[in-house]
Amino acid sequence: MVDAELLDEIEDAIGRIGGISKLSQESAENCIQEVADRFVSDTSKIWWWESLKGPATCLEYGEADGLVTLEGLIDSSEVVLLVVTDDEAPPWPVYRGKMQAIVALLRESRFFEFILVPENLGFAIFDTHHNQIICANAPTL
Repeated sequence: MVDAELLDEIEDAIGRIGGISKLSQESAENCIQEVADRFVSDTSKIWWWESLKGPATCLEYGEADGLVTLEGLIDSSEVVLLVVTDDEAPPWPVYRGKMQAIVALLRESRFFEFILVPENLGFAIFDTHHNQIICANAPTL
């Protein structure tokens, strides 16, 4: 379960930014299951990016701003789902909003691991604690 302080921080940021909603627990569980079914071969791993189905692309951002890299992958007006994993086992909260608002949320929060997917689940982007963005079925790579 994700740390309560992080979730409070996210909720505070959402209050300032606006345009982001939290999915109900049932909707979040369904979303996470769909992501798992489509992209992950072993969901027992904490870091799903270690067990992706099929090929993936790894973008190393090192000390650079990883959010700039992320912004280059997804149109700012696209609606995406943000799964907050933060090195924890599920359940995970899921937030919905335009990419621009989600990036603003990420900028206002401390670093945490996450999965980012469009609503149609056409691709998945995983941000890791190794300062990498791992893209499964990436749209523009």
